[in-house]
Amino acid sequence: MTHLDILEARKAAEELLDKILKTQPTLFQNGPDANEKSGEAMAQFCERFIEAYSAYLFVRAQ
Repeated sequence: MTHLDILEARKAAEELLDKILKTQPTLFQNGPDANEKSGEAMAQFCERFIEAYSAYLFVRAQ
């Protein structure tokens, strides 16, 4: 793998998450009683995914 800076790694993680969410639209689907807590959980998952995967890509490229 070529040299990858942290911003490139973050962009790659964001793009992967976007693809996952587009191809798996029911990933975070809740019943008709979806509430603020489920939205908060989804936001936290996305944030943690991006942070963890971009860190993984960055370290792997070093």
